[in-house]
Amino acid sequence: MEGETQPSRRATIDWDTTMSTLAATRRRYLLAALADSGGTATLTELSRRVIAAEEGGLSETVPDDRVDETVTALRHSHVPNLLGKGLVEWTDGREQLRLTSTALSNPVLLPLARWSRYPSPAPIPIDVPAQRERSRGD
Repeated sequence: MEGETQPSRRATIDWDTTMSTLAATRRRYLLAALADSGGTATLTELSRRVIAAEEGGLSETVPDDRVDETVTALRHSHVPNLLGKGLVEWTDGREQLRLTSTALSNPVLLPLARWSRYPSPAPIPIDVPAQRERSRGD
């Protein structure tokens, strides 16, 4: 009917949750690894991928002792954060993590997590006249 508004097809993004989730590098790498694994993986598999992303290497070459340390760190820090936000859930009696529909329906969360694995370009210096003036005479 004329004058009726159609519901928006645009996704609603909870920006606070998205940005706080992406604030930690390891959490970004964890989400990217989980997405790249088809949405479900063991914490050991994810830990290998997180370390590889941090070091720019291959997950197959990561030593087991580093994996064990990272599993513990992820299990006690980043996984609870993601669980609390409803972005992941445990499956198979806490053996595997799975992305939830909340994570999958956020149109920016996983693409930004994946993008974060690429090296950042060198920062571009910005000339800010107000700061230059203050440093000269104040």
